Amino acid sequence: PAVELWSVSKPVLYNAQFQLEEAGGGTSWSVADAMNVSVGFRTLNWTSEHGLFVNSRKLKLRGFSNHDSFAGVGTAVPDRINLFRVHALKALGANTWRMAHNPYSSSVYGLLDILGVLAWDETRDFSLIYLQDLHDMVKRDRTHACVAAWSLCNEYECHQEKMNQTQLAFQASINSLDGGRPSAANTKTSYSFAGIDLLGFSHGDVAIYAQFHAAHPSKPLVLRECCSCISQRLSARSEGSCMHDQSTAGSVDFNAGSLGVWTLMD
Repeated sequence: PAVELWSVSKPVLYNAQFQLEEAGGGTSWSVADAMNVSVGFRTLNWTSEHGLFVNSRKLKLRGFSNHDSFAGVGTAVPDRINLFRVHALKALGANTWRMAHNPYSSSVYGLLDILGVLAWDETRDFSLIYLQDLHDMVKRDRTHACVAAWSLCNEYECHQEKMNQTQLAFQASINSLDGGRPSAANTKTSYSFAGIDLLGFSHGDVAIYAQFHAAHPSKPLVLRECCSCISQRLSARSEGSCMHDQSTAGSVDFNAGSLGVWTLMD
């Protein structure tokens, strides 16, 4: 029978069972170990002209950035609170969860698979000494249908002494484990992107994206982080103009959307 594809509107999952068998006496075999894994099947195509296509259908990303912590519990977040957060995100009309800025508990990816929310998997440890950590993140999370991209770094952390070398090493590690999803970064327009397939910028307006797109028309773009307009960190900004300027960039056709509102809950 044909496989039904996973999507944010209909997150179909299948149960894959794996068994490790060992030889007994004669021709008999016994099960030494077994595990069940939920898997979904879907295609992703990131384009530089028209954004993201999931299962050959255009999907505009509408997302929130999330810290891996919650008031009262710190980083030891119970699954039921993460379930509440995913439901809250969907209730606001969003379809994407950005891991800011580190891999989450495996159970969160399972919730996103089940509920039909794309995930932006991210690490902020951008250095050759952390290459194994990046490798482990990809290896652990690659079976999740929700994961749409592998993010290497965030903002100023993307600017390292060996920036190109580190990017290329991270990209090669990703491709050795998972050839279907791009390397990505929340970076700056002035930084190199030798090993980054998918680029995004924080709190940028349409002009920043339009200028970069004109200079690099083959590079897919996404609004990585935006709209922190009422935070004490940005008190000098006018709330109304800030929201308009920062959110509009995600709506242009060549941009895949926003990942991106900072933050869902802090």
